[in-house]
Amino acid sequence: MTPRAFLLGLIVALAIASPVRASGISPDPNVLLMNVRQQQAAQKGVLHARLREKASSTPFRIIWQEGTIRYEFSNPDQILFLKLGDKSTEMWERQGGQSSTIIASRFDQRVRGTSVTYEDLAFRFLYWPNPTIAGEDHLRTRPAWILQVISPGKSSRYGVVRIWIDKESNALLRMEGFDYQGRSIKRFEVVSAQKLKGQWLLKEMRIEERDPATEKVIDRAYLTISS
Repeated sequence: MTPRAFLLGLIVALAIASPVRASGISPDPNVLLMNVRQQQAAQKGVLHARLREKASSTPFRIIWQEGTIRYEFSNPDQILFLKLGDKSTEMWERQGGQSSTIIASRFDQRVRGTSVTYEDLAFRFLYWPNPTIAGEDHLRTRPAWILQVISPGKSSRYGVVRIWIDKESNALLRMEGFDYQGRSIKRFEVVSAQKLKGQWLLKEMRIEERDPATEKVIDRAYLTISS
């Protein structure tokens, strides 16, 4: 059975299996990216997550309602809202009884001191225009298309993002961000999955921060999901 993968918006995206495409025929990259966005927006559910980095561990809840994802943290209380639109995403937060929009100047800020930024959680690159097919690959025996998107402006820290998408299920398998000089600076990759109520969900994702000068890993974190 083909796994169905649950990934976050950086970090969360639940992918529902799509019909298998004919071998050797490249899909329309715009349609491929649109399918991924639509799959995210259609999901519902509650998950318990934990982000582990070295000696620290940050628990939180992910509440997925149709078209909106909530990330709920405690001690202190903080809720991040991500609204998934047809052409863009919008993120805002509620903390200390006040709500505010996450604007471009905050995209690089780390969430709760972790290696995950506000931009990572928003997965804005899934809405960048003019995607292209950059090639094919195999990840953990899964055949995948490599989709490439280029930042339409300078508000993102990523100049280019490559996305590995399972050929059979449309599941996101890996995302890698490059700076404006083409150097790898961050990678998200599914490590394992779990089966719950007949669906395959993300169990663990590895997040790697890289030194742009050497592209060596300088920080590594793991996102684990349970229900």
